[in-house]
Amino acid sequence: SFWLSGIWEDYENFFLFYTNAIFMSIALFFCSNFLEQFKFSKIIGYIGKNSLNFMCLNQVIILILKKLNITNSVILLVLTMIALVLLNEFIKYLKNKLIIQK
Repeated sequence: SFWLSGIWEDYENFFLFYTNAIFMSIALFFCSNFLEQFKFSKIIGYIGKNSLNFMCLNQVIILILKKLNITNSVILLVLTMIALVLLNEFIKYLKNKLIIQK
């Protein structure tokens, strides 16, 4: 079929492709269980609960920071995360304020 033509050209050995995909899925499962023991799980949980806000605001914040000539990727990442958390808390505050007033 048409949609398989690109796959056949890119991957010559399907057995290795699917074996790798299955083992990587299992490895990610065990890594996530291992990381759950540390404080990372709270950070990842916070991002997961507010992922819609993060997805909507991420590119806007990056564009604003790039307009300010911040091109270092590490600084850009840190400033983006700080701005996302602050904006997310502000959005939650506004939602609570609007719900309480009604």
